[in-house]
Amino acid sequence: ERFHAYADLKGVRLDVDVQELEERFTDHEQLTDALAILMENALHYVPAGGQVVIGLRWMEHKSKPLLLFFVMDNGPVVPESMRQAIFEPSFVWNPVSAQRTGRGLFRCREFALTHSGSVWVESKTGKACTFFLRVRPDGVR
Repeated sequence: ERFHAYADLKGVRLDVDVQELEERFTDHEQLTDALAILMENALHYVPAGGQVVIGLRWMEHKSKPLLLFFVMDNGPVVPESMRQAIFEPSFVWNPVSAQRTGRGLFRCREFALTHSGSVWVESKTGKACTFFLRVRPDGVR
């Protein structure tokens, strides 16, 4: 809900694609912060009239549940050469750069690693950018 007003001001369509799940996450404030970083970046880079989708999928890996969050937008893609670097602690965000560089993404990485997960970015079509945050639900490591 906290992003709808900004999305409306910018003329961006904001969609939520979340499955109903029974898994719980004790560190929900930290999860909220990590997802907020991804949403803020998406809303920063998506052009007026664009679209941002935030979603969640339940998955299983090696017989253990995973929660896969994603934020997808039709803004510029992250250059291939930067797709690892943007998650490093030494990376410096440049809001005026012509390249998409993200801000605060190291904090998302720290959160993911703390919860037996990972974070990464993909752009399969060259027309949309998707950030993924994968974590284990409570009690699963």
